Amino acid sequence: IKDYGGTSDFGKSVNVFVPSYLNLISPGSSSIEDSTSTSVFISHPVFQWSGDYCSNCSNYSIRIAEYNPNEHSSLEDAINDISILPNETGFYDIGNQNTAFQYPVIGIQNLLPGKFYVWQVKRSYEATYGTQDEISEIFIFKMKSFDDIQFEDTSENEDILNNIKQL
Repeated sequence: IKDYGGTSDFGKSVNVFVPSYLNLISPGSSSIEDSTSTSVFISHPVFQWSGDYCSNCSNYSIRIAEYNPNEHSSLEDAINDISILPNETGFYDIGNQNTAFQYPVIGIQNLLPGKFYVWQVKRSYEATYGTQDEISEIFIFKMKSFDDIQFEDTSENEDILNNIKQL
């Protein structure tokens, strides 16, 4: 063994990074009880989430499924059932580091007024032990129509409703 005077050229600095959070923002909430107060009025909503920086992440994917309280006992049951995006199974690959995704206008089943939907985001990253997936919590929201809005019968409220419809 040779003495190099206490220094070694064998040491390397290794940075280990594991993503730590992936939080959904909108639409909806993680509570079934809040789903009517987090309603969506547009037929092609924008799904938004936040996550920490992930240099090794290859993509984001999303999964959207219908929640039927008569068929599903939990949000997990619904998200693991047949999805509408992608069609039937898996996650829909968004393919980049964006933290927002607008529901497609063509080629996908429409989100129907009066129905509840659940959604979840997944991101994949490379680790020393292979590709790993991080999955967000599940959010639920209700698709509403303008017919669902209840206003008092005043001309001011009619003006507000007309302005909302025009937007």
